[in-house]
Amino acid sequence: MSALKKGTGFELKIAELFEKNGYLVTHDIKMKGKSGTTHQIDVLAEWKAPLHTSTVIIEAKSYKSNIDKDIIMKLIQIQQDLSADRAILATTSDFTPGALSTAAQYNNLELWDGEKIASYLGKMQLMDTADGVEETYTTKNSMVESKITSEQITQYANEVIQNRAKGGFMGRGKIQENIQEIKKFFYPYYDVDMEVQINKEEKTGWRSTEKSIQTINSKMGVDAVSGALIDLNSEGVDYRMSYLSGLDEEELVLLHYVSEIDAFEKRHLSAMGWSSGKIGKIVNSLCGNGVLEQTSARPAIYTRVKPYPLDPSLFQSITKIHQTIPYETEDTSIEIEMPPASIETAFSTYWSGCKINSIDVVYYPYYAISFGKEDNTKRIEVIDGMYGKRQEYLESVITPSFFD
Repeated sequence: MSALKKGTGFELKIAELFEKNGYLVTHDIKMKGKSGTTHQIDVLAEWKAPLHTSTVIIEAKSYKSNIDKDIIMKLIQIQQDLSADRAILATTSDFTPGALSTAAQYNNLELWDGEKIASYLGKMQLMDTADGVEETYTTKNSMVESKITSEQITQYANEVIQNRAKGGFMGRGKIQENIQEIKKFFYPYYDVDMEVQINKEEKTGWRSTEKSIQTINSKMGVDAVSGALIDLNSEGVDYRMSYLSGLDEEELVLLHYVSEIDAFEKRHLSAMGWSSGKIGKIVNSLCGNGVLEQTSARPAIYTRVKPYPLDPSLFQSITKIHQTIPYETEDTSIEIEMPPASIETAFSTYWSGCKINSIDVVYYPYYAISFGKEDNTKRIEVIDGMYGKRQEYLESVITPSFFD
């Protein structure tokens, strides 16, 4: 049975559960929210009381991989846009730590994992809906062999200690450290093969151009823990587009709208069909996130601080640059937190007409160096195993407990 049919079977089991408990249930319904956006809801359950009808929206995910925080945030946004009383995310699998901590911030959101659903449906019914679920798009696991040796990393760490011990001008700012541990590890990235529609502008004459929509095939790299888009440059993995994974759908829509505008005022965005209040709120949010910048007060003029990935074919994925071998290592590997299925949701927001062909997992080499001081404080540096450059983005991921 296909993944679609299995997923639908799971949705129907959830719908039947609510119907048996006295709810008025609608399966697979489209609902328009306050923003004007239409949302697809797997199961809508309504409890009709004398003075109020309580609405519950349920997202049913028949997955083997764990649900990540991006799917949680998407459901929260839909619940708020529809003004539903409650939202439930039900899955045959489980939830990542990031998903659990995100959900804990919202009182009207419930997470139902496989164990909880089995207690409601019975284990045999749950197995019937979950067996045979495909691993979404993932086809193979591979890895990149490190070019930087542990000896080179040790030499680098000793040089860091010596330089920090010297301090700056006249020896100011001296810091005495020692190497506590050096650990090689492999970090997971998705290598996504996709088709996407982009706007192209071609010269048709000396002073004339013609715009068209073209479908291109491209590969894009994605951090399999945080969901951030990545590129590769001469220093290794580049996270300059990581801010995108922290924006909601409306912020992305507005950013895409101004992606080819050098400077604009809020009134210039009226063609989007949003109210001036809504436009102001989203522009202010993007300014707060460092994506836009106000460059003039009267009138208020805004410019883009960060780019938008209009053409994903300009990005370099790991397999475009490096040869890979089958994944097999005794070194530590970081666990994947973002399920492949959530990539299609994110990519369809970034680019219209996006179609995912395949998603491979590529493990990329890094070294983590733990430095310690006499007061027992520690700090960590992460070094790219291919280029020997420091990777500051991952230093927030690798904590001291990583070395335990």
